[in-house]
Amino acid sequence: MPTGRRSDLTRFFLALAAIAGITLPSGWLRIQNATTVALTFLVVVLFTAAASRLWVAVATSVAAMLCINFQIGQSEIEDHDIGRSRRDDGERVLPRASHIDVVSPR
Repeated sequence: MPTGRRSDLTRFFLALAAIAGITLPSGWLRIQNATTVALTFLVVVLFTAAASRLWVAVATSVAAMLCINFQIGQSEIEDHDIGRSRRDDGERVLPRASHIDVVSPR
């Protein structure tokens, strides 16, 4: 297994291409679930860490972190509990606990 500088750079650019290959189509396809994208990034980072040196894995992890922040910042993720998006009023609205029965002490 070659471990030279050229091999490390090749693996680094392949990992960056995989991260870009996840980021761009998920924006075009309007994937609303950030967990799916984040777990896909994690799989790429773990495969990269298993197959290459530490600096390649760390650089891939940083690139994935920047891309997931870009992805979440650009998309409008709907809050399914209350049916509103978090960008409606600029703050996060917590769902009401109207479905919880409160038992009074006797």
